[in-house]
Amino acid sequence: MYGLLRTADSVSPSLTGSDVLLSLVGYIIAYAIIYPAGWIVMSRIVRRGPEAMVGEDEAVEAGRPGHPVTELPALRPGEATQ
Repeated sequence: MYGLLRTADSVSPSLTGSDVLLSLVGYIIAYAIIYPAGWIVMSRIVRRGPEAMVGEDEAVEAGRPGHPVTELPALRPGEATQ
């Protein structure tokens, strides 16, 4: 854009300083709500630990397990794998 568009020509004539201030205040309010809420949710998840994330083995309509990775049952000495 160098040499094609002057900065003075790119300014929106209908945008006022109060519009910019209102937008900035709106962003500050939104982030003042979102950030603490996310922090609270993440701290609860961390305090509960990974065991709380694994639910009971519930039947799913599609017949898939509730979580993607399940450990295989341990084999006893002398048992063959299938």
